[in-house]
Amino acid sequence: MITLSSKTDIIGHAIMKLKYIILVCLWGLFIAGVTFLAMKTTQGRYDFITYHHNAERLIAGETLYGSYVNRFDYIYPPLLAQSIAPFTTFLDLDAVSMGWHILSIAALMMSVGLVNRTVSNTKQRFMFWLMPLIFIPNYQSMWVGQISMIMLVCFTGAWFAYKQDRPLITGGLLALATWLKVYPVFLILYFMWRRDWKVVASAFVTGIALLTLQVLLSDIPTITTYFLEVLPGLANNGQMPGLFKNSSILGFTFKMFTETSDIIPLIDSRPLASISRWILTAIIVGGSAFFISRPQKQKNEHTNEARFDLEYGLVVLVSLLFASTLWISGMSPLILCYQLILKQKLRRQTRRLVWLSFSIVSFYFLYLLAFQVGNKLHALILSMGFYGLFLLWVLLIRQLRLINRGSM
Repeated sequence: MITLSSKTDIIGHAIMKLKYIILVCLWGLFIAGVTFLAMKTTQGRYDFITYHHNAERLIAGETLYGSYVNRFDYIYPPLLAQSIAPFTTFLDLDAVSMGWHILSIAALMMSVGLVNRTVSNTKQRFMFWLMPLIFIPNYQSMWVGQISMIMLVCFTGAWFAYKQDRPLITGGLLALATWLKVYPVFLILYFMWRRDWKVVASAFVTGIALLTLQVLLSDIPTITTYFLEVLPGLANNGQMPGLFKNSSILGFTFKMFTETSDIIPLIDSRPLASISRWILTAIIVGGSAFFISRPQKQKNEHTNEARFDLEYGLVVLVSLLFASTLWISGMSPLILCYQLILKQKLRRQTRRLVWLSFSIVSFYFLYLLAFQVGNKLHALILSMGFYGLFLLWVLLIRQLRLINRGSM
């Protein structure tokens, strides 16, 4: 005889099964949609074409770096172009870009899968699989062929490996991420602060190995040009033609005090832009360091794990904000930050604010699509992306503070 309880269980199981069938269909639509955007539209593969073009320049023996403001100028360490270069010798652009596109999709799915391996709640696992599909920056990243999905899986893989007590993998992945985009060095510094020397040693050895590989494939002047000319130029000015859509600390403060064809500032003053940038950097970086370094009153396995998740998510967020540019297409690693805070036991109001931040950051892209270049808007209006990220920073800090005080 089937009891009422067993009937309820059967119905609940059927509903969950239906939800996952719908989820699989949504992922199928996502993959089909971003593949069409990337391969068939005018702006598709925009960033990857730059990577591919510079990989071809390497093969031809040309210099890799230019003024870092033009269409095909390369602004990363040599490793990315060197990794693509072998494929350009025997495959055409369409084949190489399709391979990159498939790799990006796989990286996104792997990242979500790794996070879900640490989650036991079925509803939460479902939500985490759904999140990438409603996070609009993922569409932009896949559309233009950005490296963001590779960065995301490096961050997630490093986090997961550390939780599985595999510090050597953590260090290796963080070194790889740093040689792809530099800003992940913040995460290596974080593990230095934790005095986890296995992670640091692995990052150092892997980093030296990757540096040696880049020198052998190019030359020493290529490396020195990047670190002495390209990187300082980006750090000082960002990429000014796209300032209106830059959500980093530099982007936010420069919008407030720099007039362009797209931006109406509070005041047009380069000194104020620079001063406010470093003040805001000190607040965000210094505030994060302060709360990460605070002693924890009540230590147990649960709170230690929760604290590490929050600290890691906070450092990923701060590293993205500290970078000279943070386009919509570069925001995919934020998925990990949102998932790490949503894993925690949150108050209802805090959870709502996390989703508010997620919504602001996500739908900011749709707002920018409607924005026509050349039509001036006020800097305060063009800074919605930064507002969403700053809200997430405040929420991570607040949750970390509660754990430190033993209030969780």
